[in-house]
Amino acid sequence: MLWPDLAVVALLAGLSVLLFRDSLDNGLYIGNPDRLNSNLKILKFYVDGLAQGHLDAWSAFEMMGYDSFTLPYTFPSLFTLIVYLGRASRPYIIAGYDVIALLGLAGIAAYAFLRAEIKLVFPALIGAVMYEFSALSVLKVGQNDLSFAVFIFIPVIMLAIRSISRQTLVRSFVALSLLIFLLLHFTFLQKAAYALILAGCYALYRSWSQRDWRIAVLVCAAGLVGLIGALPRLYGIAVALKQHSRVVVGMNFDNFADIYRFQAIFPSQMLRWFDVSIFGRFPSEALSTPDNPLNLTEGFLLYTSSLVPFFVIFGLFAYGGRPFRLLHTRRNDASFFFWFLCFTFSVIAIPWMLQLVWLLFMRMDFTHARILIVGLLPISMVIGALLADMAPQGVTARRSILAHAAIALCLAILLVGGIELIAGAFAGSIFVPFVSSELRVLDSALVRIVLSAVVVGLVMLAMNPRYSTWLGLTRFALLRRPGLNNVLYLTIGLAIGLHTFLSANFDVNGAHTHTPPPFRDGNNHYSTKDNFRPPAPDAIAALNHRLENDEYRAALLCDPKIAGGFCAGHVPGFWRLRVVDGYYGLGVPTRLASLPWKAGLSLRTISFTKPGELDWPILSLLNVKYAAKIPESLYRNNSAQVGEPWKPADPSDVEIIPNPLPVTPRYFFARHVAPVTNVTEAAAKLVQNDKVLVDVTETSLVEGAPSQADYADGKVLSATGNGDHIRLEVTPSDSERFLVANELYFPGWSALVDGKTAFVYPTNAVMRGVVVPAGTTTVELVYTPVVRRPLSFLVYGMALLLLVAGALFFGRSKRFARP
Repeated sequence: MLWPDLAVVALLAGLSVLLFRDSLDNGLYIGNPDRLNSNLKILKFYVDGLAQGHLDAWSAFEMMGYDSFTLPYTFPSLFTLIVYLGRASRPYIIAGYDVIALLGLAGIAAYAFLRAEIKLVFPALIGAVMYEFSALSVLKVGQNDLSFAVFIFIPVIMLAIRSISRQTLVRSFVALSLLIFLLLHFTFLQKAAYALILAGCYALYRSWSQRDWRIAVLVCAAGLVGLIGALPRLYGIAVALKQHSRVVVGMNFDNFADIYRFQAIFPSQMLRWFDVSIFGRFPSEALSTPDNPLNLTEGFLLYTSSLVPFFVIFGLFAYGGRPFRLLHTRRNDASFFFWFLCFTFSVIAIPWMLQLVWLLFMRMDFTHARILIVGLLPISMVIGALLADMAPQGVTARRSILAHAAIALCLAILLVGGIELIAGAFAGSIFVPFVSSELRVLDSALVRIVLSAVVVGLVMLAMNPRYSTWLGLTRFALLRRPGLNNVLYLTIGLAIGLHTFLSANFDVNGAHTHTPPPFRDGNNHYSTKDNFRPPAPDAIAALNHRLENDEYRAALLCDPKIAGGFCAGHVPGFWRLRVVDGYYGLGVPTRLASLPWKAGLSLRTISFTKPGELDWPILSLLNVKYAAKIPESLYRNNSAQVGEPWKPADPSDVEIIPNPLPVTPRYFFARHVAPVTNVTEAAAKLVQNDKVLVDVTETSLVEGAPSQADYADGKVLSATGNGDHIRLEVTPSDSERFLVANELYFPGWSALVDGKTAFVYPTNAVMRGVVVPAGTTTVELVYTPVVRRPLSFLVYGMALLLLVAGALFFGRSKRFARP
């Protein structure tokens, strides 16, 4: 690596630090509310476990429990260990520094690939800046670490594919196998699948363009090894998908029309490529604009600069000195990336293309606009290739280069500053009837788009002799000077890079990110480090004691002004509360969702904001004794007023509402067992018309019930442990008994009765039941995640053997070594 490359690496890392500069002082960047409700809560769960000497998969804090290892975007990783080793008492702050590192690594990885493709430093740098600071990158780095890690893997995998040659077969195979394994085992599975689509298409293209079949064969072999190695995790996620439902009243998610209407990502979203703020600069502004109920955290997010779309459009006519040459050139693989970019655009713009992707993903109702994650490197590559085509030929004196760069930097600052200053003078919004009679766009965005088109058009016109001749501008000798062309080339590149960074800076550091309450209408959030400071053990113990947390669950009443009325994804793990509500990325457990909730149930959440929403009959069945009103001070663990030093939240400030109905215990012995065929039948027999029909402590409904119907009574003396292992001490009896744990039934739970294996039955729709033989004094409930089962270790070993065998094959095969 030469010194210019080292300088670029330092610059990209430095820009990431500059973007999150507040974090280095007293700032705490949490980002999107999804980050707090998913990534950070799971991170804290793992860090707390490591501090106690173990790493559990099962979290019992929300929705009766879930397997955290089966979340498709969160898994114990190097980041978990870094946060734990950093400072376990302040995990959110350490995780904030991870954000800086991840964003910088994404830019550096993109630069490495673009540099190999384009060869020139400056175009590769601008492409890397776009990749690192796009609207998509900034949003996703503010959501989830392992989800964002896909941004790092994509260019590294592409670089590994590009580097395949007869001399590098072994190391390319090993590198790709490990990269694909890590991609599938640790990152967000949906985005990993998109990444593999891009990598597979690129491998086929390289095989064709290089006339070398070995490239495609090697990538397929590496993909197979990586896939086999990741099978335990993939299977675990598949099991969890079957155990969770994603239901919205009035929607059938097996019907594409309902999917399309629900996700509301229509072709009009393409306007956000020209200016991401066209419908609103941030979520709360878009929501406050009449008739714009847009979810700005999804949709078309490939925005970097308003100059970029016009640079692509005009560049199509100028690249290589011939119109549309970019569409079929083999130089720099640019044509492949252009057409792949068109494919990702089409998923947003053409409904039947989105439907094809939906079918490819087996009708899973993911938001497939996320496929744009694999459009980001292509757009960066296309811009880099267009800039490289404009680069001056021949050798330029060092003194002239420095002078041109200085002039170009000044011009770029003036251009970008001028565009933003003029656009900022327009504060209104107008209808766009040609798209939708109800859609409004911001005047400032329209002005920015028009000015960007004019600037790019003039630059391209001045630099292209052919179009200057057509327009009769050849008499202007200034247009044919190499020095001017060099200045314009640097100016347009610097303007794109500067505009991209300024847009990212607004997303991260704009006033809306500091405006209370936290995450107002979905905004990103920046706060002081005193906010979201994990509560002290004594405060946790005090709140747990008030809610009788060891014996009962609670339901949370969230303030509608705080995070859209959703606190149940963060507060339970923050305060170690066992609650019935919560948030889980795959959806609500199917067994829990089968109960006839009158309110609170949503696509991936159970959440309550009003006392009248509390479904006391169901809550009483699910061991909920209290509902707790969560004040903002508890949500942040900071009761200090603005300008005051940090003051921890007082658990006694929480208003508690007792359940007016008798509450089903956490553990009990049922006297009778009645068979049911499935969870639907059990739910129908348990609760109807806001009334619990069966006293489950007397008669429990069991799927696949044992032949015996009547059992002896008994008492649970103590329950210890949590997470993956719970130990119950019970009174001995001369007769068999049926023990019921009012915890979520889920595949992977097993029982040890005085050390002997016992079957766990689905009981009362959501609970676990175990037959306890006579004389039993201890019952242990043990959860074993898929990745820790013996068969999984066998699969890991098989993948390792295949890796070694493949390396030997590619290293010794004369057929592959043949030119």
